[in-house]
Amino acid sequence: MASTQTTRVADAYAAAGDRWPERATRAKEVLDALGDDPRSRAAWQDLARRSSGTPTVLRKLGADTTTDLLFHAYTLAACNLHVLLGHPLPPALRDRQYFADLVGRRAGP
Repeated sequence: MASTQTTRVADAYAAAGDRWPERATRAKEVLDALGDDPRSRAAWQDLARRSSGTPTVLRKLGADTTTDLLFHAYTLAACNLHVLLGHPLPPALRDRQYFADLVGRRAGP
């Protein structure tokens, strides 16, 4: 299966089991959590493409784009920290709706 920006680290370490056995085990946990099937990988690849195509700007990006960026950044960080440093993977990764709810909230009194 094709590697995506989101699964690149996990894919690399999952395939390097004899050299990095602990990381390989954690990488497989990440791939299981993300969904290691063609449909899930296509969805992650689409999200990574949208995230990498979002320019850095000094204006509002809109709720959908902001939600996607937060969701992708959180997922990428949680997964890579788990694979590379052994930081515990959350029992359930936050879904996109969690970040949509955050973006929809208004700050202030």
